[in-house]
Amino acid sequence: MTDLIFAIIFLTFIIVGLTRPLVAMMGYMWVDLIKPQNLSYSFMASKPLSMIIAVVCITSIFINFKKLNSLENKKVTILLLTFALWITITSSQALFPEIAWGKWDWAFKTIIIAVITPFTIKNRADLEAFLWIFLASVSFFTISAGAKTFLGGGGYGASLISGGNNTGLSESSTLALAAVMSLPLFTYLINNTMLFTKTKSYKFFLFALICTGIFTVIGSYARTGLIGLGVLCVFMFMNSKHKIRLSALIVIAVILILSLASDAWFDRMGTVENASEDSSALGRIVVWKWTVFFANSHFFGGGFHAYIANAGLLDLYHDNPYISFGLESKAFHSVYFEVLGEHGYIGLLIFLSIIGTLFIQLRHIAKVKANTWEGDLSKGLLQSLWVFCACASFVGVAFQPLLYILITLVVSLSNIKGMNE
Repeated sequence: MTDLIFAIIFLTFIIVGLTRPLVAMMGYMWVDLIKPQNLSYSFMASKPLSMIIAVVCITSIFINFKKLNSLENKKVTILLLTFALWITITSSQALFPEIAWGKWDWAFKTIIIAVITPFTIKNRADLEAFLWIFLASVSFFTISAGAKTFLGGGGYGASLISGGNNTGLSESSTLALAAVMSLPLFTYLINNTMLFTKTKSYKFFLFALICTGIFTVIGSYARTGLIGLGVLCVFMFMNSKHKIRLSALIVIAVILILSLASDAWFDRMGTVENASEDSSALGRIVVWKWTVFFANSHFFGGGFHAYIANAGLLDLYHDNPYISFGLESKAFHSVYFEVLGEHGYIGLLIFLSIIGTLFIQLRHIAKVKANTWEGDLSKGLLQSLWVFCACASFVGVAFQPLLYILITLVVSLSNIKGMNE
């Protein structure tokens, strides 16, 4: 049954997408986030769905080239293309070329899709439709994970998502990050929508999805999610015109978390303050130290999967006699150190320039479009971007779709704003 549903959705994206490039791009995002080929157990299992929908996207753009939008905002696009070129150069110098080119393949596609998609988004309706597909894809996981948590499931190391191979949104920390990132965007849609009628049932439905996101963070036992919720609460409070009402909602959310969280959850969250005594947290710190030394001697970084080079070296970067990492290698567990270790200081500079430009453009839109849907969406995207920047300090998702979907939304919003001025 699951395969049949996935097949119907996939075929719909293909058929409609051939005449509407935006639908094809939304189909690519849906496949990229949900990875139905990994969640299927019948005829959809292990099929090359990403390749198929990518071909559909290229074909649709070629057929409907005259329908594409022009871009007034080119700064982020130029930076993305520069980043795509740089990771290609560093991949040619990679320490582990075979597996490096494997990651380059999907990382390069992710960046290029973020470059192309804004050309297919012409107006507010297009932008909202793209946003809905993103949030629906995230909710596909949070509804399941949130329900499992509410019923007493979850836990450190427990799988909240069946299948998925613990990749993408099936991985607990990445799912927690996506869940928190989605919250301000759901809040935006509660008050701003042109595709649906803002009835009580509509608002209740979105509120329920927000709750599943919070439940997912609890059930994942991911400290990344707790940090994200804290950052989000701070920025929502700072930007809110109804601070008393928001404070009451935050208190309710805290009570809800306390009522659902177990002693094991509190023990897990408590290790945030004791990194030197927790092997997982200490592992991150020693990898980050190693990465700085590594990047200082490797101008191009080490290419994708460069962390493999730290095997057997990590014990040199800490002094806790009770913890040893032996001969194992550890991943970067941070987007910033991931980019630094794999693509050097130049790669990190380009990456940070992209994020910095997003902040500047969103702040500008929020200022000049105050009290409009553009202003409200820019504030929601700002909060999501802050959550990403904070949480991604502790999880290696520099080339996962989440950031690049935000980039697509920001560039498209900026372009629509420019056309409306």
